[in-house]
Amino acid sequence: MGRARWTPDTLAQFKQTLPVLQRFVGLYARLGGKIAAGTDTPQQFVVPGASLHRELELYVASGLSPAAALQTATQGAAALLGIQDRVGTIGAGMAATSSCSTAIPSPTSAIRGRSRWW
Repeated sequence: MGRARWTPDTLAQFKQTLPVLQRFVGLYARLGGKIAAGTDTPQQFVVPGASLHRELELYVASGLSPAAALQTATQGAAALLGIQDRVGTIGAGMAATSSCSTAIPSPTSAIRGRSRWW
């Protein structure tokens, strides 16, 4: 297969393993584990931005609430990096990006299909 040199066997193993990984992520989060989104770039065939949206969808499918999934890419990630005094939330004196979304991830509808960016 063309995707990162995956063989049909590799893809089958991934499809079999994904539910196990999702159960682990959900349990880890419920037990208080800290998760930071966006840790997979740069990798071959991983598009920054689009891959983050997919990652958030997978977190929701793993049992995180949409708000908790979004926090893995914002205030939660900033706190894990020790930079929550500068980034991760909206407020006076905080660094900001220029994008906003009208949607949050859900397991049944892709964030990128329901979003409007400014």
